[in-house]
Amino acid sequence: MERFPRQTKVDVSRPVPTRAGATLFELPFDNRQRLACLFQDIRDVEIEITRDGIRRLGEALAWLHTSIPATVDGPVRTIDPVMIGEDTLQVIKLIAGSASVCRAIEQQYLPAVEASLYGALPQGLCHGDAWTGNARIFEGKIGFFDFDDFGQGAFMLDVGTADWHLRTRGAQSHLLTDALISSYEAVRRCPRRSERRSRCSCNWQNFAL
Repeated sequence: MERFPRQTKVDVSRPVPTRAGATLFELPFDNRQRLACLFQDIRDVEIEITRDGIRRLGEALAWLHTSIPATVDGPVRTIDPVMIGEDTLQVIKLIAGSASVCRAIEQQYLPAVEASLYGALPQGLCHGDAWTGNARIFEGKIGFFDFDDFGQGAFMLDVGTADWHLRTRGAQSHLLTDALISSYEAVRRCPRRSERRSRCSCNWQNFAL
């Protein structure tokens, strides 16, 4: 977050250093020492769940992917949808009455992801939990926060996460999805299925959406 360039298009919640200049420090929590970091507050205007509001979110998300550093110092978690699905499955199995959901994950979700060309999609550093709840209109531009799930993965995971949160909007959800993707593509073009198949051997790390 410290290395994210300051610009007019989009911003991120940045760490606030202590008087000694440290951004990471230890605090006692739950009878043990935990690492903590204080972040800049972003609480201005919520993004409206309208076509115009979601267009603005999609454009900002594309600018986030365009502007975020290609690498950071130190290790970065890998956002692997198969691993996430398997970990989630183990937790859901502990919930009574979850058998049908577990079957759907095992028989539909996991095979679909494993059979996909996920690894061929353009990769980079992603927010990890991008949606309207983790962004605000801040000083005239959209600022993203809550990077707890930040990691290396396909940029489309962020777009898919934002879209997943819109699917509860009933009849208008498809209009919001169209607004999200079209505005994202106005900044970064999404590869089509045919392109992904024909260009799997190319260096997708450097492929611009």
